[in-house]
Amino acid sequence: MYDVRWYWRILAQVAAALVVVYVGGVRVEQLGPVVGLDSLALGWLAVPFTVFAIVGLINAINMVDGIDGLAGTLVWCALLMLAAAALYAGNEVKAERLMILMGAVAAFLAFNLRLPWRRRALLFMGNAGSAFLGLVIAWASLRLTQNPGHPISPVLALWFVPIPVMDTLVVMLRRVRNKRSPFYADRNHIHHLMLEAGYGHMRVVATLGAFSLFCGLLASIAMRADVPQPALLVAFFVMCAGWYLMTTSRQRAVDFFREFGPRVDREPEECRSEA
Repeated sequence: MYDVRWYWRILAQVAAALVVVYVGGVRVEQLGPVVGLDSLALGWLAVPFTVFAIVGLINAINMVDGIDGLAGTLVWCALLMLAAAALYAGNEVKAERLMILMGAVAAFLAFNLRLPWRRRALLFMGNAGSAFLGLVIAWASLRLTQNPGHPISPVLALWFVPIPVMDTLVVMLRRVRNKRSPFYADRNHIHHLMLEAGYGHMRVVATLGAFSLFCGLLASIAMRADVPQPALLVAFFVMCAGWYLMTTSRQRAVDFFREFGPRVDREPEECRSEA
């Protein structure tokens, strides 16, 4: 085995995204009423925006795959919320397929999580696994948000993957600001900060998984209550901006988790990936 350079991985991801667009026939044609009352149509920007979104989500899932079980748990939570959205929209076939994927991810997590009777994972996701799951989440989101017969808001799909998107945006923005490559490996991801604050691996996974479900549920309720979609979009980026400001000082972010989260005995900090 050998490490594939980041630009070759990006090229492969772009190729996969183009297959989804031109072979799968799905792309982001509209973003919904995010800037007013009318739906924002992308026109000729549909294909490049779709490729950017798919590649971005693939890398977001990859970047949270730093401790055992985290990426798989966040993907499982996203699949659960997408399946619920599909059922709500009346697409039972899509919901069934998503639930099959949930079962597959759950089976993987049975060997990927650290459990009380097992201190180490038996299976690892790897770059290929995280890329595949990121592609699946992107494809399912596109099918649910861009199909006129099953109108799920694109903004709502964003709230189904809050941790991967927020963490990736904040970390990459900080790297660029520090004049480093966006793909420069460091230990500034949210799971690294929680480990430094004294959380155990399973506590990190459970906390971030619960937060993801909370965000998705809250956004779904807001949509049901006719909260304007621009407000939901602004709220998401306000959350990202808040986390960026919080992590301007690494110690402040660590102290935040120590103060507002349950403290457990710290486990050895073993992170398979620091991308």
